Amino acid sequence: MARIGSSMLAWAGWRMRVPESWRPLRIEGEWRKGSIIVGDAAEAIMQVKWMRVTRKNFDAARWARRRLKKVRRAPAAGGPSPKGFPDPAWAPADPDAGRGAFWYGYAPAAGLLVGVLTSAGVSRKGQRAVASTALPALRASGRDDPTRWAVFGASFESPPGFAVRRRRVHLGDVALQLTAPGRSTLLLRQVYPAALALARRELPLWLEFPVFKEHRRFRPADVQEAWRVESFGRTLEGLRRQGRKQLPFPLGVCAPRWSEAAVVHDAELDRLLIVEYDAAGRADKDRVARAIGAMNWAHFEPGGKR
Repeated sequence: MARIGSSMLAWAGWRMRVPESWRPLRIEGEWRKGSIIVGDAAEAIMQVKWMRVTRKNFDAARWARRRLKKVRRAPAAGGPSPKGFPDPAWAPADPDAGRGAFWYGYAPAAGLLVGVLTSAGVSRKGQRAVASTALPALRASGRDDPTRWAVFGASFESPPGFAVRRRRVHLGDVALQLTAPGRSTLLLRQVYPAALALARRELPLWLEFPVFKEHRRFRPADVQEAWRVESFGRTLEGLRRQGRKQLPFPLGVCAPRWSEAAVVHDAELDRLLIVEYDAAGRADKDRVARAIGAMNWAHFEPGGKR
């Protein structure tokens, strides 16, 4: 049964459940280090910061104590202790004293350090939701696990080793372009509502107009065919295109890329699901199918919106 009034927020290897009215207001940084400010229509409620740690024998508890000392706060007992984040540091909000909340935790299995901060000006309701809803539900993906993403009700899953290079995060059009060693790129995109999107542009044309600028283009001889994929017990239908991307003449012979792209119409969720995978060779020919099949995992997992 769905958890009423909550939705999934996931980014760069961490995820948490938040009240359904919350959404990202600003995203900065990238895979290694960054931050998201989250709020509702009335206020900015919390800032989530993350940083990947590569040092061996990293002393997370010592690092957190130093951070709290810098803001003249003392760690308190009994704070949120999400699974996978041993020994977090917590300084609760005290609006009467003009203090917001500070929480720092380190997930060793992910090599991920996360900080969740609120300001003193955040409403008591918002402060309670951070402490009792968002932080207890915080989780991190392991270093060798797929990474889950969820924002504005759209959710994706990317393979291990892929990090975000470019993003477009708009209500109704969410796109992530990820890269991996060896110059492979993976585009994950959802456009919704599908009824409005298809009124603007027919299904095949959603493969013709890239969301991010690129110099290589498909050759005219590319293969485009009807296609279907399984997703959470359903069969989604659409189109698949395979071929090579090349630079304009006379540079077409320079580093062409094998490319596979697909778009399907998820009528149940009223969304267009789009994936494009570019690589030096035809490695992992099923990557596009897996990426589309895993889209909207947050909707279908226990506690989702279904």
